[in-house]
Amino acid sequence: MLISFIVPVYNRDKLIHECLHSLLDHPWKDYEVILVDDASTDDSAAVCDQYAKDFPNIHTIHLAENSGPGYARNCGMEIAQGEWLFFLDSDDLICTKNLDNIIPQIENMPQSVDLIAVDIIDEWDGVRWDYPFFDCSKIMDATAYIKRYPMRIHMPLWNYLFRRNYLQKKHLYLPEQYLHEDVTFLLDVFREVREIGCLAGYFYCYRRETFNQSLTAVLHNAYPMEPYQIYISKLCADIQTWAKHGDDIRKDAYMQVLAQCAYNVIYVLPTKPYKHLFTAHSIDPITVGEIGV
Repeated sequence: MLISFIVPVYNRDKLIHECLHSLLDHPWKDYEVILVDDASTDDSAAVCDQYAKDFPNIHTIHLAENSGPGYARNCGMEIAQGEWLFFLDSDDLICTKNLDNIIPQIENMPQSVDLIAVDIIDEWDGVRWDYPFFDCSKIMDATAYIKRYPMRIHMPLWNYLFRRNYLQKKHLYLPEQYLHEDVTFLLDVFREVREIGCLAGYFYCYRRETFNQSLTAVLHNAYPMEPYQIYISKLCADIQTWAKHGDDIRKDAYMQVLAQCAYNVIYVLPTKPYKHLFTAHSIDPITVGEIGV
């Protein structure tokens, strides 16, 4: 099996149909979909069960209590059988019309490649913007990729396909938190990956709706402290570790990414509640922020 699509589902009974049919309506079938119902309070659980009943390559996991996207995705990873893992959000779409071109490239990806970067379309209330990163498909050294596309290392998971064996070998799982679990996971993935496949042609459509009341959106509005404490502790530990790596070829590139992540926390979020979390780890937030500019 080529790809396991892992889909955390929380109160998406109206939107999950479009998401799934962006795959189901294409003749290519060398994939599975793992729906992880994160204790939804609407009809999402019943919808997931119906799809699992109707389609043999769709499976459903029901969580007893709402545990967040990190835990839900980890549960999907535990049963996934695909060579590659893709974390699909339940309100987004796969760009079906491009699969005929993209799937053969994934099938022929060299074993030296453990991560595949894909292009996305951004949709807001039905209006789409495309901003391709790759003018042609290619394989890049990971350090060169980090230097060329630093912003993509703290973007959502759906920018990448992950080789399942690589994640298993490195014992990589998402932190079980509601915010920044994807960035924390990607920082771990990029620590050792050596080659990255870059695919031209849109694979994913990220949909942002004004009516979207996702858990992540609600949490961002409230700026809860605990997820940022976990996230900033991780950033500080990585900054301190990589600062000691001497002449490691990836040191400068990776430090720039960590600095940009810190900069985002310091200057994009309200500063006062979070700045002391850096100083508690003996990290100067101003210096780190200036690096990230």
